Amino acid sequence: MSETVTAASDVGLLQTDKADTSTKFRAEEITDLPLADYRNYQSLLDLVPGSTPAEFQNAEMDTPARALQTTINGTNPNNNSTRVDGATNQFTWLPHHTLYVAPAETIESVNVSTSSFEADQGLAGGAAIAVTTKSGTNQFSGSGFAFYADERLGAQNFFAKRNGEEELPTSHHIDGGTLGGPIITNKLFFFGAFEGQYRRTAGEATNSVPTEALRRGDFSNAFNNDGTLQVIYDPLTGDEDGRGRTAYPDNRIPPDRLDPIAQRVLGFYPLPNLPGDSANYFRQFTNTFDRNQYDLKINWNRSSSHQLWGKVGVMDSDVSNLHKLGFEDQGGGLGKTETWVATVGQTLTLSPTLVLDSTFGYSLLDQFGYGPDFGVNYGLDVLGIPGTNGPDIRHSGFPELVTGFTVVGPTETFFYYERYDPSWSFSTNVTKLAGKHQLKLGGSIDRQHLNHWQPEVGQAGRGYLEFSGNLSALRDGPQAPNVYNTFASFLTGMTSNAQKSLQWETMTTREWRFGLYLNDRWQVSDRLTLSMGVRWEYFPLVQRADRGVERLDLRTMEVLLGGVGDTPWDVDLETRATDFAPRFGAAYRMNEDTVVRAGYGLTYNPLPFARPLRGFYPLTVANTFVSLNSWQPLGTLADGIPEFSGPDRLEGRVPLPPTTTMRTPDPDNIHRGYIQSWNVAIERRLPLSISLTTAYVGTKTTRGFADRELNVSPGDGDGGRLYVDELDRTASTLLWGGITRSNYHSLQVTLDRPFKGGLFLKGAYTYGKALNMADQDGWVGLSFNSDSHYHRNYAPAGFDRRHNFQIGYVYMLPFARDARPSIVSALVRDWQINGTFAAYTGTPFTIAGSNSALNQRGDQQTADQVGELRYLGPSADEPLYDVSAWENITARYGNSGRNSVYGPGRWNYNMSLFRTFALNQRMRLQLRLEGFNITNRIHWNNPPTGWRNVGNANFMRIDSTGPARNFRLGLRLTF
Repeated sequence: MSETVTAASDVGLLQTDKADTSTKFRAEEITDLPLADYRNYQSLLDLVPGSTPAEFQNAEMDTPARALQTTINGTNPNNNSTRVDGATNQFTWLPHHTLYVAPAETIESVNVSTSSFEADQGLAGGAAIAVTTKSGTNQFSGSGFAFYADERLGAQNFFAKRNGEEELPTSHHIDGGTLGGPIITNKLFFFGAFEGQYRRTAGEATNSVPTEALRRGDFSNAFNNDGTLQVIYDPLTGDEDGRGRTAYPDNRIPPDRLDPIAQRVLGFYPLPNLPGDSANYFRQFTNTFDRNQYDLKINWNRSSSHQLWGKVGVMDSDVSNLHKLGFEDQGGGLGKTETWVATVGQTLTLSPTLVLDSTFGYSLLDQFGYGPDFGVNYGLDVLGIPGTNGPDIRHSGFPELVTGFTVVGPTETFFYYERYDPSWSFSTNVTKLAGKHQLKLGGSIDRQHLNHWQPEVGQAGRGYLEFSGNLSALRDGPQAPNVYNTFASFLTGMTSNAQKSLQWETMTTREWRFGLYLNDRWQVSDRLTLSMGVRWEYFPLVQRADRGVERLDLRTMEVLLGGVGDTPWDVDLETRATDFAPRFGAAYRMNEDTVVRAGYGLTYNPLPFARPLRGFYPLTVANTFVSLNSWQPLGTLADGIPEFSGPDRLEGRVPLPPTTTMRTPDPDNIHRGYIQSWNVAIERRLPLSISLTTAYVGTKTTRGFADRELNVSPGDGDGGRLYVDELDRTASTLLWGGITRSNYHSLQVTLDRPFKGGLFLKGAYTYGKALNMADQDGWVGLSFNSDSHYHRNYAPAGFDRRHNFQIGYVYMLPFARDARPSIVSALVRDWQINGTFAAYTGTPFTIAGSNSALNQRGDQQTADQVGELRYLGPSADEPLYDVSAWENITARYGNSGRNSVYGPGRWNYNMSLFRTFALNQRMRLQLRLEGFNITNRIHWNNPPTGWRNVGNANFMRIDSTGPARNFRLGLRLTF
């Protein structure tokens, strides 16, 4: 049987039977619309109203499935849920990722429900995404495909071209095929698929490296962007509080004051290849990405009333892409991942009005990864810094040294890592038709295991040393310390902060999730349909493999170990079994062309506690050593990091060292929060088989999870932290619980035309506003933790885009469709164009200020806004905003808020052109040319924040852009 395109009729064009807001994609749309990069079907979520543009997340070696992240209706991305063929598909450790991304060629349909779900939809607060994969039929059918792209088919990145760099060779092959058909006619069927992706990509980075003069301690040309010379002060002069210091003569550090270990570190820094003191080193490198995916699905019609099926998917990948400054010749490390997903299911028709369906799923993640510096104790053996690295080779590598310039070696703390995470899911549903009622009753059970070796809490096992600008500055002086002062402190070898983590135990979690529901869809009349339901969900407390979790007793600073000694397994953390979630919806058909819908739903936060409670003390011992006087050093590079270890033996209560970072669940605020969603929509059938929906959609999140830093310091650095005087505790102390809130309101307009007459259209426009206190809830802290500034957290969400317009189309050109065979008809027939167009406003960001003088801990220091905001527009040569609108403030908190200004928006057009050739009655060969950002529009990113604050010469200057234009060639054979 040849592949066919099914044209839809107007029947069913309007949604008349339920009140949720939802979007559906069919197989033809998934394979024909332009899918960038990895041909990930999730990029089509951009066409869902209320979504933000889907983006890649985390490193390729960490997450080679390349799942995309989107936020739906103002909720955080961890609230999205994906089920593939009915089974839960979630990366337990990174719940905003799907674990296994089904290849586009294997997908039959994707249904995305975004608001006011019916009661059968559980464990989702943002989007409930249901992916159905293809099955075999009584006729053999399949496809073979080969896609290719390289640097010759694309434009060069804006900054690479601007810097005159030669473009490195890149290539991306996507090859594979599918085959489905009968094993036993009418009885047993198969569908199999293979997809291999082999990618070599040119990467680039613009780094800041010290100039030859600065390496020698010569700061005589250390000018700020306002033209003033940044003065460097001798820390060995003046008072202990940083006052009364004298500057180095001629702003130069004497040669005999330059630390020998710092000089060895400088040997790993390249010299600048661009002008200036920052953003002065441009480098390129090549990343490698190899991934194979195998899928097999078997369907068995045991009888006319009983169907069973099973599905297996396997992903195997090798990724090397951690190319770090100073290690350009050592490669990009390695991430090795194997993922398995297996699902079995059944549908049993007990009677014409009673159906039972069930699904059981299993998944396994098995991976490890390391950086380019793995295998050598650079800190301990090469640089000679005591306390760095460790006896286990997995703690090897280059320590992170915060010099004020780009860090040499890896800054990521997530490797070395080993992960082995199996999970299981089961769901069952009974559907009963009774008169005008469709009753559904069902439940689900999820079991998730996590087993990790990954000491990323704190600063990993390599070690971390920081050099405060305060040590080379004058307290209460005319200038706030900046990058020049920080580098001067480094040159003299004076440390202000030392950190290191040890993996004392393998981190394990064991977690259950239960759900039951009852839903009634009632056809009240020919015009009115009501849906009423309730869902019960229960989340028992997460546990370790051999005991309960930990909790910090804030009165005694002892860590309670669940199930050890006399300590109860639940460490006095109570979970509720009374979480009932009502769902209600109504759809009213005003006439044949108009439907009005309204709905309300409540869902409980489905976050796996395995993420935030994976493993702090004593599983991971993350120590931080600081100077209590922030104007005096902690020590020197020669002193290194003090030695430490974990507890000698585990008892029910273990004292928490005052230098050890700890996150503890809040026993008074551990109950799961909830997300409420509501919508009112009117849908209208228009001419040309188009439906237009206009909706008001809103959500409200209550008690989202986040950390609150308890050991804050409003001033006086670490010595001013709240627990110092009484407990001598300087380390971060995080109280984790349901403390955040968010709100979202939007106008959403949707345009749909099913494939008919050779044309398919799907468009969405969203005008919305999202406010929150934090952008996610899996592992997130607040910007402001002190009581006096806590209210400043509630602000525009970091993903807030006020306007977002997206449209996609598939169009089979009508030329010579019915013409007699001729040379002309052979040239002009069977062409197809497809495309997606996007235009959206930018996201907000915070104007960081220098914290060196204020010297607070636990809060975000921002700049003072002293002038009117004046947007200058994105440019490589000018700041995005007039920088005179802000200034650094040293004596108090700045008055600009969280996410107070917005970055540049974007518009983008992707288009593809297909030509189909009929090889015979069954086989079709399609030539494809797919273009992404075909107008080569510069997609400006937001300017960097953080260390590049108001005092920096490149403040408000953009130094990176999104992908430039690129094309992909393809061949696709179908039969």
